[in-house]
Amino acid sequence: MGEAFPLGLLVRVIIQHFLCALFGTSRAQRINVSLRRAQLRRFVCTLPVLLFFQSQAIGQTAANWTKRPPETSLTLRQRQAMAYDAARRQVVLFGGVNPNSGVLLNDTWVWDGSNWTQKSPQTSPPAREGHAMAYDIARGRVVLFGGLDAKMNTLNDTWLWDGIN
Repeated sequence: MGEAFPLGLLVRVIIQHFLCALFGTSRAQRINVSLRRAQLRRFVCTLPVLLFFQSQAIGQTAANWTKRPPETSLTLRQRQAMAYDAARRQVVLFGGVNPNSGVLLNDTWVWDGSNWTQKSPQTSPPAREGHAMAYDIARGRVVLFGGLDAKMNTLNDTWLWDGIN
């Protein structure tokens, strides 16, 4: 038996023929084949990841939104921030602005999966909108950063939420 055909060479030849068939074989087009080959390589390298996520999504049961009527509801607001507090297994919401009155809010609320509860910490960030919040896994706390105050000044402060204060 003869020597086996190298798989890498076979793949390269198939790609080259595919690109020539796809993009033509004129001299001007052949110059661009190497660029297109690089684009194809990126696509081919990404394809298994895309297929993996697609198969994972197909394998799961359909997820739906479920309306939850909590006993306590928040006041109307926008441009607030929220983050999941993994240490306390609840979502924390802070601030925002009431779209009807334009009043900035500096209230803290937590969602436990079934109800909103307003918290009254001893120390609280000033009222703001457009800020960001994230969970700091190393410290086990929610971090709040920045935003805008009532005069539209940019805030450059950082606050930590420990579930109490």
